[in-house]
Amino acid sequence: MGVEKQLLVHTADLHIGAFSDTPLSGAHVRAFREIAEYVKEHNIKYLVISGDLFEKPKLENYSLLRPIVRELKELRERSVLVVSVPGSHDISAKESDFVHVLRDAGLIHLTSHEEFAEGLLLEPLDLGEYVFYGVPGLRKSFEAKLLSEGKVRFKDIDKVKKPVIVLAHTSVKFYGYDPSDFESRYGRIFISGDEWLRNLPDKVVYVALGHIHYPLPLSHEFRLRAAYAGAPVGRDKNDLRETYELKSRGFKRRFLVVDPGEETPKVKSLWSDFGVNVLYEKISFTEVSEVLNRIRKLSKDVHGDFKVLLVNLTNVEADKLGRLLYEVDILKTELRSKNVSLMLSTELKTKSGPIPVDIKPGEDYIEAIERSVAEDLAKKLGPAATPEKILELLNILGRRKPEGSSEDEFYNELFKELMKVMEEVFSESRKAS
Repeated sequence: MGVEKQLLVHTADLHIGAFSDTPLSGAHVRAFREIAEYVKEHNIKYLVISGDLFEKPKLENYSLLRPIVRELKELRERSVLVVSVPGSHDISAKESDFVHVLRDAGLIHLTSHEEFAEGLLLEPLDLGEYVFYGVPGLRKSFEAKLLSEGKVRFKDIDKVKKPVIVLAHTSVKFYGYDPSDFESRYGRIFISGDEWLRNLPDKVVYVALGHIHYPLPLSHEFRLRAAYAGAPVGRDKNDLRETYELKSRGFKRRFLVVDPGEETPKVKSLWSDFGVNVLYEKISFTEVSEVLNRIRKLSKDVHGDFKVLLVNLTNVEADKLGRLLYEVDILKTELRSKNVSLMLSTELKTKSGPIPVDIKPGEDYIEAIERSVAEDLAKKLGPAATPEKILELLNILGRRKPEGSSEDEFYNELFKELMKVMEEVFSESRKAS
């Protein structure tokens, strides 16, 4: 196209603000600083962030925002152009979120789009050597469905005279790489094959993908038109388990340096643990005291600036779950003082097999078990039977007849409510098929 193509650094899914109640909360800021330092030291002009810069539209902890603002100011002073697309975690309905605040402050350049009944219209963002377009992350991965149906259009693409970079916060298959292994975490992947890539305008030289936290392709160097940089730290236990598994295979987390100067971009992985060290252990439950002692011993084997201990506890007896989780909460506080983030996954032993139980903040143990059973059953019954519908059925079936009320009226009303929920489930099932 007669224009010299500048290098760019590609990252995504920083999720600043995740793990807010653990010593790990600062790891995301550390990762951003490390990436920004590389950009400055190597005089790279473009830092591309493919969505989910933040865990939530607004951070609860402003102490995490201040260092990000300072880093962005320094990048701006160095004439670095920070380009981002709104991710599914970043944005609020009225744009009263941090990514738009940073845009309005002139610290980042944010791609924009318009939503119509017939799809998405992507607005061009002309910055120096490139024109950027962004596919935002929408609720329930709706943007992927629109892409698969050809309902995403590039405004004024025929007038663009420069190379085009597309930032896409979505879950797609590309060049034989299939993220569908992560479908339960990221929503249904609508796009099969590479049709979406083939249909992109010829002016597109690189697609900076975000939303899938696992780095794809998992290579040191490669020549491709699209790639997932992966999450530098991640936002949940699944991401940390992936970090552990990557390390066991000789890899770390990363960001990408992209050279679009030839017909097929040359992409290089910059690997880093970003100060995070994860130790994973699977323990079969015996007694509460033995489990606690085992965890204390394991915690001494974790090293690094941000120490994470992941424990998968299996064969937990239902009558001991309450005391176990109470004691583990106390232990978490003890380990937090040693900068160790303890994250426990439990599998409840039942006659029908193990059921994962994950206690959410403010949730009691019975509620957690009910929710876990519902989630497990929903997976077996298919997409129409959501955990919410199953919990609704459980709540209806668990009702007791009010004292003094008519049995006939009570059970008739109960039957009507059950039928209503079941009809909704089967109606959704028919739509899905």
